[in-house]
Amino acid sequence: MARFWAVTVMSAFGRLVAIAGAALTTGAVVAHVAGWAISAIRYAPDWNVGVLPLVLPLQLAVAGWVAWGALGSDPRRLLRNVLVAFALAFLLLYGWYFLLSGDDLMSVGNLLYLAAAVPLAIAAIAVSVTGDPPKLGVVRGEAPARIPRAGARALGLVFFAAVAAVAVQATLPPVSQEARAVAPPERPSCPGYLDQELATFEGGGDLTTPAFEATGYWGYEYASAGYGTIKLTVLNGEGDAPYGTDGPSSAGESAGGGEYARGGTLRLRIEADDDAKYAVVVCDGAGPSNGDSDKPG
Repeated sequence: MARFWAVTVMSAFGRLVAIAGAALTTGAVVAHVAGWAISAIRYAPDWNVGVLPLVLPLQLAVAGWVAWGALGSDPRRLLRNVLVAFALAFLLLYGWYFLLSGDDLMSVGNLLYLAAAVPLAIAAIAVSVTGDPPKLGVVRGEAPARIPRAGARALGLVFFAAVAAVAVQATLPPVSQEARAVAPPERPSCPGYLDQELATFEGGGDLTTPAFEATGYWGYEYASAGYGTIKLTVLNGEGDAPYGTDGPSSAGESAGGGEYARGGTLRLRIEADDDAKYAVVVCDGAGPSNGDSDKPG
């Protein structure tokens, strides 16, 4: 009876803890990647991800290694595996950093590798003292029965999938709907040397404005709110961009504009995410006294 509790129960408990740790880590990794992908598709990719492209796959590999060992390895080998996994995942793969940065299930999963070592150590010591247990399902004169072991592995896989799904649900950031309720920002004003307002445009999403006539020196000012990016391009009558194009900028309490020394029949092409709201005003006027270039500095 003592051997049953020391070996069988402790070994099973250690395996469950190891599987839970691997599942929490896997779920957290999947949630991190899914959250980044949703944000990249919905708004714009955030390439400031540091070492995460290296850390997350390695965390996933360690979790898979632990889960695989928990479904088949003996207590002594699994004990070694979880200790190595804790050293790799928590100490070298920034599990400690995720723990310090907030309530992150990846770090909890890493710590469960170490927690699993306690019951596994008890089982390993008991095996060393009492000897190896008889092979599961072996009856004298009969072939080993594989059904009990296969059933235990199937239950372990179900437990792993259930815990991982819970971890994904708990870690995945909610997709905010606040941006859809954001009103366009306050319309900007024309600068003093461009005192004639030619046109104004407000809204969200992509827009190619109606044509407007600018004489001499002119420009536009814009303000934005919400989420995502916004990009403005000046088009001439043929649909070309005579002044070139600049990359998109982040929306959300931002402002900008452009000034040009040549007029004509022009339009603005506004490329904005649906959750980026903007207000644009086109101005005409005399311009600065020394403004004789297309885009004065």
